[in-house]
Amino acid sequence: MTAGTTTVDVGGTLSFALDLFEFGGAGIFDGGNLTNAGTVTLQNGTAADTVTVSGDYTGGGRLLIDVDFAADTADTLTVQGAVSGVTSIEIVDVATTTASGNEILVVDTDGLASPSDAFALATGPVSSGAFLYDLEQDTTDLDWYLRSTGQLSSTGAIYEGLRLVLAGFNSLPTMQQRVRQRSSIEGQELWVRFVGDRLDTTPSSSDDGISYESTQTGLQAGADFDLETNGNGRWVIGATMQYGQISADMSGASGTGQIDADGYGIGATGTWFSGSGMYLDFQGQANWISSDIASSAAGTLATGHDSQALAISSEIGQRITLAGGGTLIPQAQVIWGMVDGDAMTDEDGNAVDPGTNDTLVTRLGLAYETDVTDRGQFNAIGNIWHDLSGAQTTNVAGADLSAEAEATWAEIGIGGDLQLAPGQSLYGEASYRTALGGASSDNQGLRLSAGFRMDF
Repeated sequence: MTAGTTTVDVGGTLSFALDLFEFGGAGIFDGGNLTNAGTVTLQNGTAADTVTVSGDYTGGGRLLIDVDFAADTADTLTVQGAVSGVTSIEIVDVATTTASGNEILVVDTDGLASPSDAFALATGPVSSGAFLYDLEQDTTDLDWYLRSTGQLSSTGAIYEGLRLVLAGFNSLPTMQQRVRQRSSIEGQELWVRFVGDRLDTTPSSSDDGISYESTQTGLQAGADFDLETNGNGRWVIGATMQYGQISADMSGASGTGQIDADGYGIGATGTWFSGSGMYLDFQGQANWISSDIASSAAGTLATGHDSQALAISSEIGQRITLAGGGTLIPQAQVIWGMVDGDAMTDEDGNAVDPGTNDTLVTRLGLAYETDVTDRGQFNAIGNIWHDLSGAQTTNVAGADLSAEAEATWAEIGIGGDLQLAPGQSLYGEASYRTALGGASSDNQGLRLSAGFRMDF
């Protein structure tokens, strides 16, 4: 298309939205200037069209373009002369697959100077897939590009925190939380316990500055069997079944989202009680997880997404009887976990691969126990937890989105054991924990464990 000096008046429209740009995908104002006080549109469903203004361009109106955030292409305005005024750019995302996060050329100034406010997105930063884009002028070539802001869309923020949330299924109990006074009881037992956990946290590192509130509940049941006792101590082995739910409300710089996950699994335990008061406790469990994922940017992203979790724990402790009554129990625990998520294409077209992420958490604790009645016992415990896991990563459209949990937490708790009848007891523990040295004061959690056991 050729023209001399052309003016698009307020309310007027100059359209280059021909069917796939019949004139070779390009329009040109040959030797002329373009003043845009109305609307110039290149939108036709194809994001590879160009219009060249060989003279000066004066803004003041709107420029409508198509953008393909997956192919890193957009309709392009090229200005060979001077640029002045302010133009508001409105875009339509024509991508059929997920955004890449790479920069996309929108206005080519041929290296000539243009004001730093000559072009702007009409609605501010725009979201596509996991990424948030804004319009920026390059300081070297003075061209204008759509570039990732460094922040994620609410969709990206959800996937960034997904692994941290699902790692909650690998949170194994201490021996005391699981079976309480097992060291003083011989024979076979059945037990069942309820667990609840409330966590408010801001990870120590995150591309989008995410934070989330999660609620975890679960039910675990087990059967323990005494093996033959000898003078050196005895082994107790057990089998477990468990079911749990995690619901997490997540927020980031660009929006909110939610993860709701259900997991069920099986496990095994083995504990050695020595005659001198030392114990060694081992746990292992496998869980199968189904997750529903949604974000404020895209709505429902996935329903019933499958993951598998595996966790192993080893704990050592020593019971020390105090002269004035009561018992001190210094203890240490190491928990290794792994969550493996299936790759998928979500309902917004994002190619998502959660991959396999490992966790490694250590605990140093000191417990105190004392009898309060002939049928009841009280205990208090202090723990220092340290997470050695590093960042947890999910790949979205080839980009690794990572977040890392706060490393060190302090926990205090109280609990007890009450004998209801011979061979039947209620037991439980409640605790509060908070992160040490973190950038946010919001890292805190409450945990409750309550159970019932009986001999058989």
